[in-house]
Amino acid sequence: MNIYFNQEHQTFRNSVRQFIQSRVLPEAPIWEKQGKIPRSIWREMGELGYLGINFSEKYGGSEADFFFTVVFLEELGRSGFGGFAAAITV
Repeated sequence: MNIYFNQEHQTFRNSVRQFIQSRVLPEAPIWEKQGKIPRSIWREMGELGYLGINFSEKYGGSEADFFFTVVFLEELGRSGFGGFAAAITV
């Protein structure tokens, strides 16, 4: 039992990890060389609820707790692509 992360956090972690493995890792070297991430990835991440995690639903966010952000940042770090992680978290 983890006092910080519950089953919802783990489900979110699995979702983010799968997204990064299937959608980011195959293309990230190209994006790093180009210095940009395609808008389609930004849109997809937004639709999946990965952007604006802590923001109010009123502003398009998820109103999720802080630990969802921790999970998201941990999984971005696992990607190994600093440019991608930095762009997404700014």
